[in-house]
Amino acid sequence: MKKIKVITMLFMVILGLAACSREPQETEYTIEFFIAHQWRYLSREPQETEYTIEDFGATIVAAGAFWEDWWNLRGAFSWEHIDDYYWAYWIEQPHHPRSRGFSELLPSSGFETITDIALHLQQFYTDTWINREMFGDRAVTPADAIFFGEPWAFEEYDGVLYIASARAGFIRPDWTTATHTLISQDDDIAVVETVVFAYDHRASGNEMPKATFRIVFENGRIDSGFGQWEWPVIEPEFSQGFYAPFEDYMLFAYRPEDFDLSNFDAILYMPHPALPGVDIQGEDILIGATRSIYNISLILIENIWDEALNQDGFTVTESFLIADFLNPNQFIIINNYVGLGSLPWSGITFTTAPGERHFFAMNHDNSDSPSWFVLLDITEQMMVG
Repeated sequence: MKKIKVITMLFMVILGLAACSREPQETEYTIEFFIAHQWRYLSREPQETEYTIEDFGATIVAAGAFWEDWWNLRGAFSWEHIDDYYWAYWIEQPHHPRSRGFSELLPSSGFETITDIALHLQQFYTDTWINREMFGDRAVTPADAIFFGEPWAFEEYDGVLYIASARAGFIRPDWTTATHTLISQDDDIAVVETVVFAYDHRASGNEMPKATFRIVFENGRIDSGFGQWEWPVIEPEFSQGFYAPFEDYMLFAYRPEDFDLSNFDAILYMPHPALPGVDIQGEDILIGATRSIYNISLILIENIWDEALNQDGFTVTESFLIADFLNPNQFIIINNYVGLGSLPWSGITFTTAPGERHFFAMNHDNSDSPSWFVLLDITEQMMVG
């Protein structure tokens, strides 16, 4: 059988962070390996290397930085390397990666196949990890665990490499805060505990949740790693709310139970329309503004594609009047709001002056903010419909 010899260089490529220093290795790959894009043919002899906690920590941070590049769509995964053209066939081809929030990753990224991704990750992860996580033979991950790595971020379909480019407000680790402790080391197996705080992307200054990972190394590379987010205990404060600026106003959203409602001048209540087919209890949202707003309505919205602007747009499907006006220190409580995922499906609209109407979508906030809700200014994305 003809073989191709590939020199795999273990080098640091991400954000100038130094990975573990190792000598280049020679590994033989079969023709079948490249055709089938499988990893089972990989093998290496154990290295005679003494790894320190600094080596392990550098590998963890470098691997984490790779996934943060992917999540933030920067570096090799920046938009200049992504073909995100509107794809009109997502209904006819439900199994296509584009139907599941993927975009084509261009060769200018430095990656042309999922094998290229796997070869790159080989500097951080064992062959077992790559075979299990990148090529479909994945072990069951505990339901409440954070997985160290995002192997589902890439997919190859019909000879084309795709990247998961849709984003939701999930909390992400800030690897500059990571600390590492060597738990055990026996021959070529080591266990490292890594603690990392979430990234405070709003620069709130609040204490962020932290994750504690138990990462197993084999011959200096990551073989497995799971962790869990631990949320800080936050005493209810008025500053907990989410603030959305517009013009010289500020709109905000809170949980009603966080505050003494007796301090407010007036409270208006609005039941949220029932969600067809969903029999669950939602959350109450308290909404107010720093200046008077007028003609306030609860709206149901639909997400559609705006071909003219090449971006997501929204149309109002139903509208329910709440109040003619709302002054500062007067609030609206919308009862039983149920989130539907990353795309908002309802919100509020109001005017600040004749002809000046604003639209804000509201949704559960699943980011690292202590807020429970988020308000999104979608005024520019509203379409007549």
